[in-house]
Amino acid sequence: MSYSEFAGVAFGSRKSGLSTVGYRLYNSDGSANGARVTAGIFETAPGTYGATVVFPDGFVGELRWDTGEGTPRYASVFVNPLSSAERSALANALLDLGAGVEANLTLRQALRGFTAVLLGKSSNGGDTFRDFNDTKDRISAVVDEDDNRVSVSRDLS
Repeated sequence: MSYSEFAGVAFGSRKSGLSTVGYRLYNSDGSANGARVTAGIFETAPGTYGATVVFPDGFVGELRWDTGEGTPRYASVFVNPLSSAERSALANALLDLGAGVEANLTLRQALRGFTAVLLGKSSNGGDTFRDFNDTKDRISAVVDEDDNRVSVSRDLS
């Protein structure tokens, strides 16, 4: 499987208008990974070029741009994407960061509450809100005769 990402390079305004710009991927051991690519590259500003680059899944290495001239100029960026497990760990760390929204409220808990109120079923005149899958009450409020909330129970687990 592969993934696509927009990438760009700035060779400087003296390299404006080139039709020979290309790039090639190199593995972390320095070996070439595929052929030099010139298709789909366009100038985004004078001397600055961009393209949607297709990377093999898990690719670690270098994206090396060149001007394609007789004596080419080179520019490169190193690519070291996170693994699927690392992406999941990072997402979970952010979602479960203590006091991520307010004291004693993580982002994951806040999203569960928002989802219940905005997308879940409600009952009791809007005093009780169910989770998205309709398996539990996420938020239940007790209101007085003026419809002011006097207490709120939450299950954001």
